[in-house]
Amino acid sequence: MKEPSGSLGLSSLHAITVAILTFVAFIAFFNLETALAAGILSGNLFYIFRRHSKKKRPYPIKK
Repeated sequence: MKEPSGSLGLSSLHAITVAILTFVAFIAFFNLETALAAGILSGNLFYIFRRHSKKKRPYPIKK
């Protein structure tokens, strides 16, 4: 069965997010400062993505 393109994009994004979180957790065992910087960076990327996803929604037309 083939997935629709919309859900495929979401699942790939989810996989990337999980991979980044796993990578950050893996680094945390070796270098806490690097993990902290990576966590802040990934948090900023997630915040930017959320803002962009909100902008894509159609706004109600003001009369």
